[in-house]
Amino acid sequence: MIRYLTLVCILIYVTQAELKGQVWLDTIEIKGIKPFYGLTIQPDKQYNDSIYAHITQFLRDINGSQVQISTPGGLTTLLHRGFGNRHLPVLWQGLNIQNTLNGSYDLSLIPGFLFDNINFYSTGNPSLSGTNGLAGALTINNNTFRHTQSEIYIKSSSLQNYDAGLMYAGSKNKWHYKAGIQSGYHSNRFNYLYNLKKYNRHSTDLLQNNIVVNTGYRVRENQTLQADIWWQYADRIIPVSITSSASTKQHQKDNNFRSALSYKYYTQHSVWNASAVYSREYLHFEAPAVDSKAKTNVYFFNAGWTNINRPLYINFQHRMDVSNSNFYTQRQERNTSSVSILKPIAWSDAFQTDISFRQDITDKIFMPFSWTLSAQFKSLQWIFARNYSLPGLNDLYWPTGGNPDLKTEKAFKSEIKYTWDFKFLEVKSAIYANLVDNWIQWIPFRNDLWTPVNQKKVCSRGMELSAKTAFNITKSRIILQADYAFNRTTAIEHYYDPKLKNKQLIYVPVHKTQFSALFKKSIFDLGLEYQFTGIRYDAPDETGKLTAVHMLNFKSSLWLDSHSWQLQIFNLLQQDYYWVRFYPMPGLNAELTYKYHF
Repeated sequence: MIRYLTLVCILIYVTQAELKGQVWLDTIEIKGIKPFYGLTIQPDKQYNDSIYAHITQFLRDINGSQVQISTPGGLTTLLHRGFGNRHLPVLWQGLNIQNTLNGSYDLSLIPGFLFDNINFYSTGNPSLSGTNGLAGALTINNNTFRHTQSEIYIKSSSLQNYDAGLMYAGSKNKWHYKAGIQSGYHSNRFNYLYNLKKYNRHSTDLLQNNIVVNTGYRVRENQTLQADIWWQYADRIIPVSITSSASTKQHQKDNNFRSALSYKYYTQHSVWNASAVYSREYLHFEAPAVDSKAKTNVYFFNAGWTNINRPLYINFQHRMDVSNSNFYTQRQERNTSSVSILKPIAWSDAFQTDISFRQDITDKIFMPFSWTLSAQFKSLQWIFARNYSLPGLNDLYWPTGGNPDLKTEKAFKSEIKYTWDFKFLEVKSAIYANLVDNWIQWIPFRNDLWTPVNQKKVCSRGMELSAKTAFNITKSRIILQADYAFNRTTAIEHYYDPKLKNKQLIYVPVHKTQFSALFKKSIFDLGLEYQFTGIRYDAPDETGKLTAVHMLNFKSSLWLDSHSWQLQIFNLLQQDYYWVRFYPMPGLNAELTYKYHF
């Protein structure tokens, strides 16, 4: 067993970024927030609104990930390298906005159009991203002092989905500002085939609004203030399983308000920073037998110091979560204080290591010690990390099944990244392994009631390959890319049912492949993308499985001065498919987007 675990804890992955010289630069710090301060850790995927019409497409292109969505307009989560959505921190202004009640935030509610930087890190730096940072990290930020372009967009879909947005940015004297609004109404109407008969899928009636305000002020040349506000509202009907009664109805409202204020002070040798974030989340879910109302307030304080000449980063944080829910017998509160330290060491221009540590105290109890060791030598990078994941408040206090005796999940992560750069070809490769103790899972225990238990020890291991090439033909350019991901996530120890050992966890595909071709010429481009997702088990004993999905999509864009159009056609093969059993997805459908830049 020890030899087996040692073997699977090796990883190779490729990073495109080259190691840079100076670790800390004032100009870089002013431009934006860096969630991971070691230069050896770079984003594995970056959102670009000219490429992705919405965040879900961006998430589907992350190698080694599976977007889990029961139905269009429903809850969208991400399973990365076998981990659950609760293990993925979503960091806005340094605050993890994954819901503290159930550990899950609907990723489809992120308005990519309104943000400058949306980055995904396959591993990230667990000792800096905080608790639950087991499955990498997704960061959402705006660059106050850099963004100066304004734009408008309108989008329409054959599913009877409509979106519009306005983003206005500018600067005056010492002020830099950006304000944006996005609104959409999604019916998600389509036909599906079931038992050789065609049916109409009921409308989601999803109304979604977002307002983002981002302001920066240069107090002096060496001092900056930044204020951020993000309000979002969603009201929707969530379609139920096609095997359920037609009268069954699920109605959900999300109303979230987030605000942040940050200050930075620069000296010749150091950078001081302080920030405060307040978040208020309201979730109301109704079903025939459920009327759930939850209000959560989050108070987050952060202070840090960076030594520029002899790189060293020290950071202090305190977070308080307060939940008032009609399904709890009393108010629930969680307080976490932490201190983290990062030390980059540049041995030479080609070799650098980063060592970071974090110690948390939650409700006056010391949490497991977290650490990350990352190093990069030329194109070779390796990362080892130790982190933990706390149970959600629902796991502990759900009135009909909560388990207050749950243990904390503990994880050891390892990966190695490498890249080959040939004359016309860039190849990225990866082998990784993650070991988690006390994996939390909800299981039935009596009278159709469920309860969470520390059920097993889980090992996630796999490999990822990516190859990309580009070449010119006359005045045109062709870009080709191929990605492949292999993942085995199984229980190597099972505390309740030994028969489930070595079984692939539900909804995690073993194989996933993607091929894309893009033809670019002056003012327009044409693209074709094929995605293959292998079988996924939806029963823990592997007795039930969902068939493989073959998805072929088309994209075309046109630019004329300040105007641009983008046409996307999805599911050209008209495949009937499911990400969750009995929740059909749309067949052939199209989407048209218009943008005006000013």
